[in-house]
Amino acid sequence: MAHPVHVSIATFVEHAETLDAATPLTVAQPEFNRRKRHFFGVLRQGRFVGIASGHQISQALGSQFGHALFGRALLQDHLMANALVVPPDLPLTDLVQLASIRENADFYDDIAVVTEDRRFVGLIPMHRVVRLQTSLLLDNLAEVRTKSAELAARNRQMEDDLRMAREVQLAILPDHPHRLFHGGRSLTTSHFYEASEHIGGDFFAVLQPAPDKLGLFVCDVMGHGVRSALITTHISALVQESHGAALDPGRFLSGLNHGLQPILQSAGKLIFVTAAYALIDLSQGEVRYAQAGHPRGLLWRAADNAAAPVPIEADAEGPALGLFNDLDYTASQFGFSTGDTLLLYTDGLAEAMAADETEFGTEQIQRSFVRAMTAGDPDPAAKVAGAARAHAVDGRFTDDACILVATLRDDATRLNSDSAESQSG
Repeated sequence: MAHPVHVSIATFVEHAETLDAATPLTVAQPEFNRRKRHFFGVLRQGRFVGIASGHQISQALGSQFGHALFGRALLQDHLMANALVVPPDLPLTDLVQLASIRENADFYDDIAVVTEDRRFVGLIPMHRVVRLQTSLLLDNLAEVRTKSAELAARNRQMEDDLRMAREVQLAILPDHPHRLFHGGRSLTTSHFYEASEHIGGDFFAVLQPAPDKLGLFVCDVMGHGVRSALITTHISALVQESHGAALDPGRFLSGLNHGLQPILQSAGKLIFVTAAYALIDLSQGEVRYAQAGHPRGLLWRAADNAAAPVPIEADAEGPALGLFNDLDYTASQFGFSTGDTLLLYTDGLAEAMAADETEFGTEQIQRSFVRAMTAGDPDPAAKVAGAARAHAVDGRFTDDACILVATLRDDATRLNSDSAESQSG
């Protein structure tokens, strides 16, 4: 049975109907309804020149004075501006990747298959690519099920291997809170981590690149299970190698993106990693924050007795890691005072699903965070995770979930001790 990676994209062509580039719009418009098509290939002297959209043409002619303005206009002057055109020998995985990075408005537009000499092969609807790829995967799963008896022993071995892999994965994660003292104040972390399966695709780390600075890093590999977990081990190594860049959140994420490119591109499928990194500077009383396609962190300000998404500039909201080469991520900066708390999380928390299929959602995360902080809860990460678990069916997360929290407090005991030692010296 053919694997989706090796299926020719010509298989997905729905139709190869065309219109001539010199066709007036008023003549072309009825053809979409008559032939029951949303898109046509457009040819000039038998060679492909673009794609025509029935919706766009109807909009032009249906606007005020549309027929007066465009009645004599030719189809060649109203082709789709952002049409995706691919060669017949393009691998299916590349097709999906190219389609996935289109703007939302263009995502479901048909894709033209055209030879090198501009011969039109036909149009592929995006929904058919997704549906047929899924069908092939389901066929492969059905074939695996028929061989379940032969694989029983291997499955038992796999269970043992997964248990061991879980132990290894947990070993690379921080296993206790981190506490940093500086200038009479203390920065204390707490965390929550739970994989939806034996092993997961979420990862977090706490870094100390300077005596007065603490870095909080969380990430989420697309999907969950073995493949995602293997990528997290690679991320763990990259984080350690990037310790020198940890003082600059933008540079830190840029380095991770560069390091992830080889492994993610070799996976043969579209895979990406969302991430957020916050550098808390106790000396300056500020946070530098950058993110890559990740849910925005939450900031509790003690002075306001309220929480809100961290304030970041638009250019600091970069795309997920692994999608584009040589990106330069940037960071935003905001104040962080005594009593303030920063919370980072992965989207498995928001996706906790109730019996009525409502998700826990970002608003409830924020509300449960506020309740924990207002009540002075010593472990806000556990409190927020508990609220999400209470919302979920059977108290289970359907995706990996991770929370990392840091709170800044006065530490009079430490300050007095440091003062006494200074006077005795």
